[in-house]
Amino acid sequence: MDWKFANDSGYSYTMSIGLWDTVAVPADGTVVHPGKSSFLLGGTCAYDPQRDAVIPGALGAKVTTESFTTAVSMKAIISSSGLDLEKYSGAGVAPAREDKRIQVAQSFESGPSCKAFSSENSVGYGEAGGFGVKWTDPQQPGATLSHHFFIIVKNYRSPATPSGDQDLLNAMGIRPISSGDTSDAASVFKEVGEPTQGKRNYRGLTLSGTSASGS
Repeated sequence: MDWKFANDSGYSYTMSIGLWDTVAVPADGTVVHPGKSSFLLGGTCAYDPQRDAVIPGALGAKVTTESFTTAVSMKAIISSSGLDLEKYSGAGVAPAREDKRIQVAQSFESGPSCKAFSSENSVGYGEAGGFGVKWTDPQQPGATLSHHFFIIVKNYRSPATPSGDQDLLNAMGIRPISSGDTSDAASVFKEVGEPTQGKRNYRGLTLSGTSASGS
């Protein structure tokens, strides 16, 4: 799914978010990212191969600024609310503001990192936040960039949902949020021509990989 981003200074890029299917974790607990073979999940975030869901993903950017190089910054948020989806009605535990059920493992040149969020993760409620990447070196017009990550959903499998809580993945989404140096408003990248709710975009992907949009 693609979005067009730009800032007030006229720099622009097209952002994409892609998700792979939920992967089966082998007995040794190490998962190789299907889009970046050098990125291994084992040891990056704490997770239980028998209970947790692991979803590989990637952020992509294509620089669309003409005649100028662009320093690209991208950010995304995972949340159960804000998309035009039915309320969670599965047999497991519904998303909550303080459950810390979501982990995002990222791959950087400096090494891997892990961030944790609640499954509700709503903008305007305390610790809501996103994850992302910034390329400090300016990129040439037409350049393409990618940033890989894993989403971990804790307790996806349980006695109540032994085959996995697919309703939870259907009820949660990933979408972009504005990104950049907030001390300089002219450098903050925002979506072009689309409504936003606070800093959150209406359009996004469910963790099942289907597109969804808010009303």
